[in-house]
Amino acid sequence: MLNNYCPECQVLCSGKFCWRCGKRSVVAMVKCPYCGEEVAIVAKFCGNCGKPIQEAIKMHIEKGRGGERSGTGSRDGVREGDEGSGEV
Repeated sequence: MLNNYCPECQVLCSGKFCWRCGKRSVVAMVKCPYCGEEVAIVAKFCGNCGKPIQEAIKMHIEKGRGGERSGTGSRDGVREGDEGSGEV
C-alpha cells in the first residue's frame, strides 16, 4: 500500500492516482531542506528542527506531478490572459 497524497483534493491516496478526482498523487513524505528529516506533506513546520517547510512541499508536489499545472488556470495569482492587463 502506497502512502500518497492528492494536493488537489487534499486527501491521502493508496495509489498513483487520487481515488476522488483521478489526478496523479504525490508521495506523502518530503525531506526537510534544513535538517533532512522526513516530514509529512501536510505539515507546516519540521517536527525535528521547527523550520517552515511550505516551499519544499510546493517543489515536491510540482516534481511529483512532473511540473504539470494544477488545472486552476492561475500562475502565481495571475490568471491566464491577464499578464499584461495589470490586474490580479
